[in-house]
Amino acid sequence: MIGDNIRRLRVEKGMTQKDIADRLFVTAQAVSRWENGEVEPSLNTITELAKIFEVSVDVLLGVAAESEPAPEVEQEPEPQPEPTIIIEKEYVYKEPPKQVLALCHRCNSPIYDQKEIVRVGGDIWCKKCDHSVKSFHKSQAVRKEERRRLLSFIFGGLFAVLCIAVGISNAVSDGSVGDVVMGLVLGYAGFALISCWLLCNTFVGEMMGDIFSWAFVDFPGVIFSLDFDGLVFLIAVKILFFVLGILLAVLCGALALVVGAIVSMFVYPYAIVKSYRHPEDNDLDII
Repeated sequence: MIGDNIRRLRVEKGMTQKDIADRLFVTAQAVSRWENGEVEPSLNTITELAKIFEVSVDVLLGVAAESEPAPEVEQEPEPQPEPTIIIEKEYVYKEPPKQVLALCHRCNSPIYDQKEIVRVGGDIWCKKCDHSVKSFHKSQAVRKEERRRLLSFIFGGLFAVLCIAVGISNAVSDGSVGDVVMGLVLGYAGFALISCWLLCNTFVGEMMGDIFSWAFVDFPGVIFSLDFDGLVFLIAVKILFFVLGILLAVLCGALALVVGAIVSMFVYPYAIVKSYRHPEDNDLDII
């Protein structure tokens, strides 16, 4: 019976099932199922329906009939009032509220448009929050990159000045221009190597680490007898392996520095340009 009442009152109001669904924030299929008697609306929904149809809940449920107009009673003719001015009312169409698709997990604001939904991991963000977070991360990356460039200029510049000063000093004492040229070359190589290592946006640091890792090799096992001479032999061999390991580490470290310095002289222009143009691409956080 309630389904028939909903259909009758809806038709009397000149409303469609979608109009009712939009007012109640449900689907039109749900309204159709109510009218067909497949399911019954909840008590809160019945109350909202009564407000929409401007009837009582009892009338909507069919418990009480709608109030009929009282029969007209003949009254004595009254004097006609003075003519009044009738002002036409202007009806403004008000769009129904939009359906909320999701809530932003960061600012808790409702999202009405599918295009405004941004998925961050398992959370749902609005585009405004996503843009603000990305802008913050970009500004943080720019500040970190500026700090890296400043440190590279300071430490690399100090090394370059030291090399040039030594070259000029040797040239003054020996009278050879080659010392100045060598100081300039070593100064630029050291400056480029330090800068590339501090900027961390090229392959130079990884390459030097791979070269230095060559020093960490497994030495062969030692066969010895369980007597005094055998123990002495074992200790001597272990000391020898330790010294060889240190020498190998020094050699590999020196090789890594030389190769890194040579490569850095050619890679540094690319590294400094990338640092200025694309600071947000550097995700390392060592400085």
